[in-house]
Amino acid sequence: MGITLAPHAFPQPYTRLRRVMRETGLNRSQLAEAAGATKATMTRYFTDGKRGMAAEHGFNLAKSTGFDAQWLLLGVGDPLGRDGDLPHPYAVIVRHLRVVIATVSQLAGESK
Repeated sequence: MGITLAPHAFPQPYTRLRRVMRETGLNRSQLAEAAGATKATMTRYFTDGKRGMAAEHGFNLAKSTGFDAQWLLLGVGDPLGRDGDLPHPYAVIVRHLRVVIATVSQLAGESK
């Protein structure tokens, strides 16, 4: 059980996961393995538009694929973490979210 971030008004996780699959050549099984998720959980991410991706899975997938964890989890920012072109208010939000994500990631690493 971990922290789950709801997508709210952000694009659904499956749109981002499809892009990861397309750009990395991974299939759903390999994507699940890279995220540390079961195949059933990964299928749920593709089919259940009301739930966000578990933070742990987003962080694992970011480490495995090079995509930005914030983008994977929330659909905010650049897929590869290049946020220099974002308008000022969004860039500030992105910086704050990165601090939160780094803190959660660090705490998750300490709990293992």
